[in-house]
Amino acid sequence: MVFSVTKSIFSLLFGAAIDDGLIGSVDDPVTAYLPELDEAGFGSVALGDLLGMDSSVNYAEGDNPFGTHVEFNYTDDLTSAILALRVREQPDTVFRYKSGDNALLGLVLDSVLGDESITGYLQDRLWNPLGAEAGGVWSTDDEGGLERTWCCLAATARDLARFGELVLERGEWRGQRLLSTDWLRASFEPGFSTGRWPSDYDESPVINYGYGWWLTEDAYAALGKGGQYLYIDPTRQVVVVRLGRADGGIGWIDVLSQVADATG
Repeated sequence: MVFSVTKSIFSLLFGAAIDDGLIGSVDDPVTAYLPELDEAGFGSVALGDLLGMDSSVNYAEGDNPFGTHVEFNYTDDLTSAILALRVREQPDTVFRYKSGDNALLGLVLDSVLGDESITGYLQDRLWNPLGAEAGGVWSTDDEGGLERTWCCLAATARDLARFGELVLERGEWRGQRLLSTDWLRASFEPGFSTGRWPSDYDESPVINYGYGWWLTEDAYAALGKGGQYLYIDPTRQVVVVRLGRADGGIGWIDVLSQVADATG
């Protein structure tokens, strides 16, 4: 299980859906796909806001056993939980990490796929074309088989590295274009101005957030709870994957940067 690394892989898949014309644009309001959320304030929230975690959704990230995040991780009716989200009256002034934004995007993608599942779309659109060596697993709810798109993909290190190489190759894989360069370019644009990036990250090598990706000075990173890392250094043309059950209190971004420097 790669936990929130899933968000970054899902971002690539969401870009594929835009490339395929299933979704119009990141500027589309959420309500263009989920009109039932209009009264919840989502008419003013664009898909790009969700991709960049800039939505002001009333979702509290955390391990409180009675909180929203734990409910989303364990509910057997994920659609109902997502449709119960609301936009806060006071908009966020700074970046606030919240998996609910990604969950909303998952329901959007599910709504345009018809009878095809998100898992099936990932398999046909990216997993198989990348020549994945192993099968993956994606946790779903019980009610509708809806994927938990923010947390719960399982994959091997080598197959995760394939997604990293796809990014390095700007959307091409072995001569086949799988993603547009425009999508990848947009994905790694910093989403928050200096004044809106929280001081909580002042001592962190992470300096901003894109479309489901953490940004450092010279790399892109997918980070998962428990020490899961997909680290992509476009300058040195290096991908590093680290999997584990805990981070061990180690500053892995700095370590992976040193590995990339020694390898590239």
